[in-house]
Amino acid sequence: MLCRAGQIRRCAASLSHTISKVAASRQKHTLPDLTYDYGALEPYVSAEIMQLHHSKHHATYVNNLNVTEEKYQEALAKGDVTTQVALQPALKFNGGGHINHTIFWTNLSPNGGGEPQGELMEAIKRDFGSFQKMKEKMSAVTVAVQGSGWGWLGFDKDSGRLRIAACANQDPLQGTTGLTPLLGIDVWEHAYYLQYKNVRPDYVKAIWNVVNWENSQHSADPFWLGTQDVRGKKLKRNRETGGYPNTGALKYNKVPSSAADLTSLWDGAIPGPKRPCPKSCSSWWSCRRKSINT
Repeated sequence: MLCRAGQIRRCAASLSHTISKVAASRQKHTLPDLTYDYGALEPYVSAEIMQLHHSKHHATYVNNLNVTEEKYQEALAKGDVTTQVALQPALKFNGGGHINHTIFWTNLSPNGGGEPQGELMEAIKRDFGSFQKMKEKMSAVTVAVQGSGWGWLGFDKDSGRLRIAACANQDPLQGTTGLTPLLGIDVWEHAYYLQYKNVRPDYVKAIWNVVNWENSQHSADPFWLGTQDVRGKKLKRNRETGGYPNTGALKYNKVPSSAADLTSLWDGAIPGPKRPCPKSCSSWWSCRRKSINT
């Protein structure tokens, strides 16, 4: 019996060592580069705000997320459930901060502003009546966030409709509401205070001038019409991919719930703005239509 107990202890120690090695080899989260200069969004968002927001605030979320995940992996290896539970708020806060800001930077562009085009615009008109009504509603919801948080335009896969939502602190939209994020507005004071002081409505009004609707459209393409088209028609699951039309490698319309998911999107885990369509379609909407099984 003592021999068997010793063998079990050795096996447990070996397993713990293996888990620790796997955790140590885990690729750490990194701060994403911007595709534009810090001053490129002026006069709507100052270079000073962008520099501090990206290189300081976002970087802090990334660093703290890595530290928290290391502690979590150690707790997993030890079977320490109490510590795992205690680390959940830090994972949610820092992980959400990393996900939210990763989306936010791509939602902005020095060539942004104006209105979206194509089927995204059609969906906005269908669900809100007009682009102006959507803009007014999202602005009101975003300005009304108590304390710190985010205003979002997202897609509800269950209803096949666009929805506007607010999230407190760094709560990620998909992880807390189930909505696929298309456009987010950061209303933490570090996003605007140096330029707009305490006048949040002026900042929210200005941010529309640099909204990257092309990015929002690309973000929508793989996910938001996965189960229905803009007319609400139910789509059939693609027999070859196992997912819905135009989902590619992300089966069953998986949405980017983590920074790793977001990175895989832009690195070409599914066809997207950085990788041409394998069917040489002119747009992802036409590609989606071609892939529907009838």
